[in-house]
Amino acid sequence: MNKKSLWFITVLMIIALIGVFIMQVYYIRQAYRLNSQIFDQKVYKAMSDVAVQVQKRNARKHIEKKTQEVEEQKESNIRGQTDKIVSFKEAFRQNEDIRRFQQQQTTINYLNFQISKIKENFITPLSISEEEYKEFYNTDKDVVKGLRLIVNQSVDKSGRPILELYPTNLRRLQPFYGSIPDTIRYIAISPEDGSPRFVSLATSDKDLQTKFKIEDANAQQKYQLELNRLYADTTVISRVSQDFLEDVQKEMQLTDLPLSKRISKPVLDALLKKELQNQGINASYKFWLSTAEKDSVIFANYKTEAPIPGNAHSIMLFNNDLNKDPGKLYVSFPNQSAAIYRDMGITLSSSFGFLLLLVFIFAYTIYSIIRQKKISEMKSDFINNAAEWAKVRGEWSVKDSALVQTAEGPQRLAMLPKSFDTCTIRLKARRIGGLNAFMIPFAVKDSNTYLRAHIGSWLNACSVFESVTDGYEVAGLTDQKRLAKPIETGRWYDIRLVIGTDKVDCYLDGELLMTYTPPPKLFALAGRDEKTGDLILKMVNAGSAPIKTTINIDGLPGISEEGVLTSLSASTDQEENSFSRPKQYVPVSTKINIPADNPQVEWPAFSVNVLRIKTNKTKTRQSSR
Repeated sequence: MNKKSLWFITVLMIIALIGVFIMQVYYIRQAYRLNSQIFDQKVYKAMSDVAVQVQKRNARKHIEKKTQEVEEQKESNIRGQTDKIVSFKEAFRQNEDIRRFQQQQTTINYLNFQISKIKENFITPLSISEEEYKEFYNTDKDVVKGLRLIVNQSVDKSGRPILELYPTNLRRLQPFYGSIPDTIRYIAISPEDGSPRFVSLATSDKDLQTKFKIEDANAQQKYQLELNRLYADTTVISRVSQDFLEDVQKEMQLTDLPLSKRISKPVLDALLKKELQNQGINASYKFWLSTAEKDSVIFANYKTEAPIPGNAHSIMLFNNDLNKDPGKLYVSFPNQSAAIYRDMGITLSSSFGFLLLLVFIFAYTIYSIIRQKKISEMKSDFINNAAEWAKVRGEWSVKDSALVQTAEGPQRLAMLPKSFDTCTIRLKARRIGGLNAFMIPFAVKDSNTYLRAHIGSWLNACSVFESVTDGYEVAGLTDQKRLAKPIETGRWYDIRLVIGTDKVDCYLDGELLMTYTPPPKLFALAGRDEKTGDLILKMVNAGSAPIKTTINIDGLPGISEEGVLTSLSASTDQEENSFSRPKQYVPVSTKINIPADNPQVEWPAFSVNVLRIKTNKTKTRQSSR
């Protein structure tokens, strides 16, 4: 694919992506508008429910007040009526006692009259018991049998004869006392023949008993009628008036209570919060209650000195009140848009997710096209520009669009004439034979001096970072790390070297395989010569550039500002003495100035140094750096 076609496809995909983005924005705007309407409907529903709840609470308050008044009045009436009933029952009981006494007195009068008649018609009547009567009564004849009597006759003061009768074998000769029996028995002397006779007197007269029953029935009937009437009055008192609700409604219309007395701020806030939560609205809100006519704020849940929030929802709180100010409830949501967007979370996340998916597909497609194009160009470079590669050692050739090495032997190397400080090397590699696998050079100084990542060392079992000098001298920079499994023959592997300033990471098939961190290039050691008292500072600079450091000596007075620096340095790290050239690098001593206010020393590259500074021998040894 040429560059023109790639750009054409890219432009078409960008246009399509912009179109999809515009459609998604339009869809989100429509969804926001719809959710705004739903939000407004929910708020109106919640506020309507609050108004209904407030009206119910207000009506319930009046009903409870009226009910309490009715109950108090009913209790007072019932208490009075109960007192009447108790008084009536007590009066009836007293009248009943009087009537019973009168009946008993009538009976006694009747008996006294009958007794007087017996005394008039018989001589010396004596009362006897029923047992004595049965003992001496002759059933065949109404005469006394077996009774012995002593008759004593005398005269009174007026000269009239008195006849006294004394029975000798009667066990009881006294009158009857206690409860009155049905019949009173007498024994008396008959005036006709002077013989003893039994006289019986019935204590209960049939006419009197009938009269008494009629009186009792009339009294009981009057008592029951009056008692029923009193109880009926109590039932009427206990029944709530049929006009109760009308009375409450009239009282609600006539009672001139201010809005602040009809509903309190905490109650209204609690009702509003509950109804909003019932509608699924948990956003923070501001509300205030004002008069409907003058629009003056009664109370609010924010500082009334602040400006009234805009875009507020409103509703009449007491919309059934015709003669009084119904009050107006306002609710505003400072973060209404955020609340609506939260409710649109699924819609927004799906839209943005779909859009990000399209962007990812677009980017990945372009990336794949460019990557394939680069691979194609790389293959083309391998095929058409194989001469650019410096084939130092080994047998290198282009085969199947890849650079192939087929020779056996150590340190086979091919490289491009390009240099980098930090870079990432990516390549695909395949093992086609031999004992080891892959060796990827980096930090190449020349064809004989470089570092390399060795994957498949030790007979294709380990991996290690190594340094190569003189073309064939190999030294390990890290420990051998065993591979999870040997490098397979014929399989392509993705290898990546990330080369930084102080670290190199090697990846195999996307996983970190090993890391190389160069050792420090500056070492320092300080001490004191016990014999002379001199301060000794030893410094090694293994770097390729001179390093200037500051010597910090605290608490050690008497330090001289001159020192003797003995250095053993070389121009390169490969330089060494030999028999032919024994003085390639030799120790050199020089006097240097070390100012007390700025004690700095420069250490040559590739050097080992000893700095001796004179000091007072009696001072305690101090450390320095």
